[in-house]
Amino acid sequence: MTPDTSPAATTTSRANLALGLGLAALVTWFIALAITGENGDDNGWIWVVMAVLGLAALVTGLRAGPGRPTGRALIGAAIGGLLFLVFLGFVIADAVS
Repeated sequence: MTPDTSPAATTTSRANLALGLGLAALVTWFIALAITGENGDDNGWIWVVMAVLGLAALVTGLRAGPGRPTGRALIGAAIGGLLFLVFLGFVIADAVS
């Protein structure tokens, strides 16, 4: 049996991937909050992992079909984009202070 490579199947796969990446970034955020404690400098690498997962979710969600993302792709892109913006906000705030 050959795999389904139609555009609809590819769009669904990308939407599911975007949602999965967004949820992985969200879980990474909670793990980062738990392990870093009050001193955010310890285990700082996990924040970068969260940002990369969030950016990957955003890009995958935006590329999950023609036009604007909908459904699962929109949810994944929104979660990923918000977490990436949170990361950028902390980086900018740390650079300023």
